[in-house]
Amino acid sequence: MPPSGGLGSLVQAGQFLWSSSFELTLPVWSFWPKIPAGVETNQTTATVQGGSINEVMATVEGLNFGTRALLAGEVLLLASMAVVTLIGVAQICAGLLRGEAFHARVVWWLPTAAWVFLVAGIGSQIVGQFGRNLASAQAFDVHSGSWPDSLPYEGLEDIPGIFRPGFGFSLEFWPIGVWLVLLALATAFSVGSRLAASNRHLRREVEGLV
Repeated sequence: MPPSGGLGSLVQAGQFLWSSSFELTLPVWSFWPKIPAGVETNQTTATVQGGSINEVMATVEGLNFGTRALLAGEVLLLASMAVVTLIGVAQICAGLLRGEAFHARVVWWLPTAAWVFLVAGIGSQIVGQFGRNLASAQAFDVHSGSWPDSLPYEGLEDIPGIFRPGFGFSLEFWPIGVWLVLLALATAFSVGSRLAASNRHLRREVEGLV
């Protein structure tokens, strides 16, 4: 991750913690807007027969600190994966430039990166989704309301512009795949490092005999 990317992550995390308002994509109770009675529309090509809206982009303010901390934690965990990737690429390139493909630092970095990807990859999903669920509950939880009898609404869910908080949670398991691949590479690099060290030892012994 370039320096500007790392700085951007810190700025975004700081915004979640201290800014008065910021934009979020929030889950909402699945719904589809109703066209008021008497309104007719003519579509030019296709006609939408139905659908669902289950998330909205909104600018929110007044979230509690715990929710803000979860959102900031998601950003920092994602940034940690980018940082460890950059460090690993730098280590591998430095080793190749020195003619040491199986440098000890690379052997140490691979399992470290594997665990960072596993923890940060799963953890960022968990804290991020819980943070957005809490933000949705705080932003859209309407307990009661009233409206004139002249309006044709039977409940709050019928009134356009009133969203109900939604709860969404799902896990992607790609961090486990990355973890396994990096551990396998760590094993391969460890074997290569031992073989390279053995070859160097044999070479010194042969040179000593000449």
